[in-house]
This record gives sequence, C-alpha cells and structure tokens, in this order.
Amino acid sequence: VKYVFYFIGGGMGVNQVNGTEMYLAERDSIIGVKGLNFASFPVRNYATTYSSYHGVTCSAAAGTALATGEKTKNGRLGMDKEQKEPLYSVAVRAKEAGRKVGIITSVGMNHATPAAFYGHQPRRTMYFELGKDAIKAGFDLYGGGGIIQGGLQTTLPYAIDREEDDFTLSQMTEGAIDFLSRGKQGFFLMVEGGLIDYACHVNDAATAFREVEDFADAVQKAYEFYLKHPDETLIVVTADHETGGIVLGTGSYQLNLRVLENQRVSLEKLTREIRELRDMKSNQVAWEDVQELLAKNLGFWNTVNLSTEDEQALKNCYRETFSGKTVEMVKNLYSENEPIAQLSINILNRLAKISWASGGHGAGVVPVYAIGVGAEWFNGRLDNTDIPRIIEALAKYE
Repeated sequence: VKYVFYFIGGGMGVNQVNGTEMYLAERDSIIGVKGLNFASFPVRNYATTYSSYHGVTCSAAAGTALATGEKTKNGRLGMDKEQKEPLYSVAVRAKEAGRKVGIITSVGMNHATPAAFYGHQPRRTMYFELGKDAIKAGFDLYGGGGIIQGGLQTTLPYAIDREEDDFTLSQMTEGAIDFLSRGKQGFFLMVEGGLIDYACHVNDAATAFREVEDFADAVQKAYEFYLKHPDETLIVVTADHETGGIVLGTGSYQLNLRVLENQRVSLEKLTREIRELRDMKSNQVAWEDVQELLAKNLGFWNTVNLSTEDEQALKNCYRETFSGKTVEMVKNLYSENEPIAQLSINILNRLAKISWASGGHGAGVVPVYAIGVGAEWFNGRLDNTDIPRIIEALAKYE
C-alpha cells in the first residue's frame, strides 16, 4: 500500500453511525437508513476498545492503541502501561519508511488522539510537552483547530454552527491530500473527526449526527483519491471509543429523529446566545425573550409542539436561572452550559425518542470500515490494537 488513509471518529460508536443514517433517511421521509459513504465500504466490522487496566478506555489510551498497536493505562499517551518506555506509532513507522506523514483533526492538535501518533507523555494534559513532541516527530503536515494551551480547548466550529467562511475538516483533508501526494514516495494521513465526541459528551444528538455526516464528507475526499489510485490505496475508518451511550428508541417502537432538523445551533452556541441575551438586557430577561430565542434555534412553539409539562419545566428553569442570582452552569467535560439550554436539548432528544446513558465513554465495540488494497485483512475478530499492526504490514513499514 502506497497511500494510507486512517480516519478516526472521536466517540463514534455504532449507534452514532446508525443514528445518523436513520436521521438522514427521516429527513427524506423514509423509515430506514440513508447510507453514509464509509458504511458502504466492502469490509464492515467491529473492534473492542478496553485499555490495560480499565474496561472503559479514555481517549489517551484508546488513541495510543489505535496509533501504536499497544494498550496502555488510561491517561497515558504513547507510553507503555508501566510508564517506562515510549511507544512508537504507525505514523512514525511510515516516516521512517520514507513516506510523507500528515496528522489532521477538527479539535486541538495536541489533543489525545492526534497526539498519540507523535507524543510520549505520562499524562494527556501535558499539552506543552506534547506540542514539543510534535516538533520532534518532524511529520510533514499538522493541521487542526489550534493548540490546546492551559486546558483551553480550540476547535473548528461544529458543522451545525458553521458559517460560510469557516474552515472544514473536508477542506483540511483535501488540502492534506494535495500536499502529501506531491512526490512519488507515498503517504500516511490520519484524520480525526474529534467533534463527534464533544457533542456526545453533552448529549447533543442533532449536533453529533451532523458531525458524523461532516466526517463522511472528509472521507469522501479520500475515496475520490482512491478511485484514481485503486491499486495503491487503503482507507480505514474507525473510532477510538463510544461516547454517551446513545440509545435509538425509548420503548415506544418508533423514532422521531426528523424533529432534530429543527435544531439550528449546537448546545454550546445556544448557551452563548443566552449569555449574549443576558448581557444585552443587563440580566433583566423576560420569559418572552427566552421563548423567542428557543423558537428561533429549536423550533419550539413553532414547528415543534411542546407538552404542558415540558413548557412548565422550561418556565421553572427560567424562573430559577434568570432571577438575578449567579447561575450554576451545567458542567461537562469540554464545556459549561446554561441550564435552560441543556434542558431544551434534553427535551428535543426526548421528542426524537433518543436517550443517553451518560456524559462519558462506554465499553461498546466501535465500527471498523475498510476499502482498498488489503481491506480484507480487517475481517474477523478485531481489537483496536490490531488496526495499526495490519496497516504497518500492508504498507511494509517494518
């Protein structure tokens, strides 16, 4: 294999993919699925994700397994479980074998998954040290939403929030292909759709499904390259772990995913708009102002009918959080959100017949899709550590 594409959907479990396909179908008034491009690849499989000492992996241990083929302790990046030796990734092997190497992501470049391909640190939060590791690795191309500094997360905008001039993961992938394919030595490109994970941590189904769809747009750029070089190219699509424990259906033998089409912004942007409303009105915000904002962004009272109980819950939350007192935000892994914004998203999820198990990771298997030279090697029972080892063998990086 001369050209390797390694796509990793952050937090993208089986139901994130299936839910997106069912949502896209319902948008077209179809009960069933509207297939994403990678879900139609000839090899469709699953992989386990547990780490060395935990049934439920963290992103650092999962990234290390997907990058190096070795399991480690939760929290560690590119180091063995005893924290004695560095673990070197398939990207490093590709560079040593003379290939060009690119690492791109929709989140911070020194975030867990991208950093697992070049970094060696005992804690994933050692962002400064991981930044230096990127320089030492000397890969040909790095691209992302920014560099995490002091815990401050910088990312691309969510697809649902994107404005006309915003950069996209698809554009980054296309640019990476153009740059890395100059010359005859071949390349290895890892692409992470990290914002799927972010959306699932806050249980925002509409935003998560749009991120999976956006991730597929990036995969499409690789697929178009594959069509031009079918005898030299391998594309592998997988995930680091599942996030949120999303469940499609709440016991009523039906879904209503189409209602999510009424959501125009992510939970985080909805929070920002509520805060802007507070500032503009010096925190003297009327219930009618909140209603107008929720109607504009979620379709409430317009295209989305609310029960008396849901409307009362929103009013009660309004009274508690717009009383002039300091508001206690709903804290999640990567954000803090307005209580009425979180409640509104929860209501929309429930109307869509979606539930969530948690705001963290689960131990469920993750999907694996492959097309191209040697794709059949990804059949059979897989662990996440098998994937980079198979890539190394097929591309002859040893």
